[in-house]
Amino acid sequence: MSNFQKKIQKGVKWLFKFKVFALLFKWIAKDARNQNRFLIWFNIFNISLIITAIISPWIFIVWVLVVPTLLFQSSPLAPLANLLIMVRERTIGFAGFVITVFFMMLVYICLFACLYMAFGVVEGNDKKVITGLWEHIYFSVVTFTTLGYGNFVPANTAAEVIAAFEAIIGFAIFALLIGVASAVALQKEKIDEE
Repeated sequence: MSNFQKKIQKGVKWLFKFKVFALLFKWIAKDARNQNRFLIWFNIFNISLIITAIISPWIFIVWVLVVPTLLFQSSPLAPLANLLIMVRERTIGFAGFVITVFFMMLVYICLFACLYMAFGVVEGNDKKVITGLWEHIYFSVVTFTTLGYGNFVPANTAAEVIAAFEAIIGFAIFALLIGVASAVALQKEKIDEE
C-alpha cells in the first residue's frame, strides 16, 4: 500500500466515526455499481461548484486544491495517478474509467478557469480584459484541449504559467485516455481470440 493510500485509509477511518459517513461508506462498499454511482455523483457535485465562481473563484480553488492538500497531503493530480492504478489492477471497468476521466477533465478545466479569474489576466482580440465566468471557462477549454484559437490570450506572466500547466495536463490526460482505451481494446481482442 502506498503512502498516499495509507493517508486516505486513515482519513476514511476518522470519517467513519461520524454516522453519516459510516452509512455512506457501507453503501459504497456494498458493490461495484454503488461505487460507480458514488463516483458519478461526487464528480457532478465537484462540477456544480463552478457555479460558485460567479460569486468568487476562491471557493472552487479551495475545494479542489487546498482541501485535498490539507486533508490527504496530495496533489491535484493524485486522483489521476490512483485512477491509473485502478485500471492496472482492473478494479474499475472501462465505462467507469471513461466517466471518471470525463468529469475529472471538467474539474481541471473549471479549476484552471478559476485560477485565471483569481491570478491571471486574459484579454480578447480587442485587447479588453475578460471578466466573465463563461469567457474564462471557454479560454480554459481551448487551452486544456490545446486547440489555441487565439481569440483570447494570456496577458500577464501568471496567466501564461497557468496556461502552460493547463496545456501540459490536458495533453497528458488525452494521451492517457487514448492509451488506456487502446490497451483495453487490445486486451479484449486477445480474450476474443482465445
